Amino acid sequence: MNQAPTALTEPRSFAGIAFRIGAMTFLPFALFMAWIVSCLTGYDFVQVLPLALGGSVLFSTVFGLNNARFLQVETVTIDVENRATLIAMITLASSRLGYYPACRWDDYVGYSPSFQTGWAAGWISVQFLENQAVIVGPRVFVRKLLEGMSLLTQLRS
Repeated sequence: MNQAPTALTEPRSFAGIAFRIGAMTFLPFALFMAWIVSCLTGYDFVQVLPLALGGSVLFSTVFGLNNARFLQVETVTIDVENRATLIAMITLASSRLGYYPACRWDDYVGYSPSFQTGWAAGWISVQFLENQAVIVGPRVFVRKLLEGMSLLTQLRS
């Protein structure tokens, strides 16, 4: 738990995320569509594969561009009164999202996604400053993390 997180250097730009998602879907979509079309129409798999590859380029581009906006990076700064309490709340809320503590230093905690969350999502990082914490991660998961933390705060009150 004390190794440097290598996933933090991954691209988190819109184009980087869109390319990663598109690359993940390209080949499975092409092979599956070629197999389905060849089974349904009676054409050979090799005859259908070039068309399926072309369709897969279009599908993976549209799919990547549409889903990258959900996984773009978001940075949130919050005020901190007690670090230990905040770390406990973030750990509990992030575990509900499929993120688990992967590394921890004095002023830093990194949460890595589980396999079910997906490797395209990237890490959620928490950097502590004097009286603040900076949370950086995929937009959808950071927003859900903040919702979960606010729910925990309401339950504590």
